[in-house]
Amino acid sequence: MFRVMTNRALAWLFSPSDSLDRDQDRALRRILRSASKTDISQNYGFAGVRSIKEYQEKCPVHHYHDLKPYWQETERGKADVVFHGTAKSFALTSGTTGAQKRVPLSDSFLESYRGAQMRLLSVYLSRNRNSRVLDSKGLIITGRSRITQTSAGIPCGMMSGIALETMSPILRRKALPTNETLNIADWDEKMIQMVREIAGQKVAYVFGIPSVLLPFLVFARQTLTREQFQYFAAHVEVCFVSGVDCEIYREAIHSALGKKVDFFNLYAASEGLMGYQISGTSRFRLFTERLFFEFLPFSEYQRGRYEPRQTITDLSEDEEYVLLLTNGSGAFSYVIGDVLRCARAGRIPLFELAGRTTLMLNAVTEKTTVEAIEKVMGAISRELGECPGEFVVTVKREGRRPNYVWVLQECPTWRQRPAEWLGNRLDELLCEHNAHYASFIGSQLAPSEVLFVGSGFFQSWLSARGVEGGQQKVPRIVPELSEVESYLKG
Repeated sequence: MFRVMTNRALAWLFSPSDSLDRDQDRALRRILRSASKTDISQNYGFAGVRSIKEYQEKCPVHHYHDLKPYWQETERGKADVVFHGTAKSFALTSGTTGAQKRVPLSDSFLESYRGAQMRLLSVYLSRNRNSRVLDSKGLIITGRSRITQTSAGIPCGMMSGIALETMSPILRRKALPTNETLNIADWDEKMIQMVREIAGQKVAYVFGIPSVLLPFLVFARQTLTREQFQYFAAHVEVCFVSGVDCEIYREAIHSALGKKVDFFNLYAASEGLMGYQISGTSRFRLFTERLFFEFLPFSEYQRGRYEPRQTITDLSEDEEYVLLLTNGSGAFSYVIGDVLRCARAGRIPLFELAGRTTLMLNAVTEKTTVEAIEKVMGAISRELGECPGEFVVTVKREGRRPNYVWVLQECPTWRQRPAEWLGNRLDELLCEHNAHYASFIGSQLAPSEVLFVGSGFFQSWLSARGVEGGQQKVPRIVPELSEVESYLKG
């Protein structure tokens, strides 16, 4: 009874608000106050801004190259550039759409991130009143929080690791791994240490990118005694996942645990914890209390027209929008690169991820999105009863017609099928999700090829690209085969 009452109290205390207009107005005002005496505020004249409309009139849309000069000054330790004070740390992006970037994190940003973590917990507890999450351990599989540092000595790490290291004490006091294990550089050694830390512990939740969570569970099952793993698995009630389509991995994770558990998908990036996916659907809700969101119609963005920017209460259903974010690390309307589809407008808007602004396969203007690729992989994985741990799709431009190359982690069930059949089946499914691809396949595009690689390839490939392997997102789309081919031959 005490547990249920505590869960209810916490769920109520941190429950997301339904007043979008008020939330967004307060969020923007809070950010503007934090940035009131900064260089960017003086440049744009934010001092007299009193409304969302005034902010949009004064603040232009920013891409990474627009903010890079400000962020480089912050890297050198300069204070009051885009937010009050100096950066506490820098989040290293995974580089899925280009070169790895460093995103500065302020006290205000980290506070808002902790608030979003608590709101996520409240959503879960409101749906699971008997949950033991608060009085059990939690395992959070992340990248390192401290990988390198700037010239001014400010630590740089992966956002997932920084979020674990700086999370609310309510959660951190029972979260694994320890800070020592969190920052182990060697991924294999880190896996071993995490398995040791969960042995004999009641772990109610696990968090991680599904393509990393799955091999960890398999490794834990192989490493722990049967009794130890059964004890661990018996107490897991939910998987918090992020980064990729979890549906591809859901059944495999259930199989590894030996039971079915709940799934909560987080909408998170280096720029913030922005929302969560409604369980059992592809739709997600945004956290509007501390982040300010704007939406630019994708069709207008493609034409280079950055007005009008709409707020979350002005959206139309089934329209696609480029997401613009203003967070606690500065007052700027920033294109983070995601394209969202408004699945439901109104008091509690719901969204689906429709793709990226720049990341597409485009051999002959077919414009294949990450969303289409993941839907195809989900469909064929269900069809064959197994999913590859990781995969990348790229373009081969040799010969008269270009074609797609699907680079897949070794998968016994898939290996039993002829390569030609696999390529043709992938094409058939892709035609269902991209009408342009259906128009070009056979005439201007040659059939897809399938290439299998060993289990360690993607981790090593990420490291070769300058991204910490083992815990980071593998880009689903790589525009040119040369980006993986030279390493494959090596």
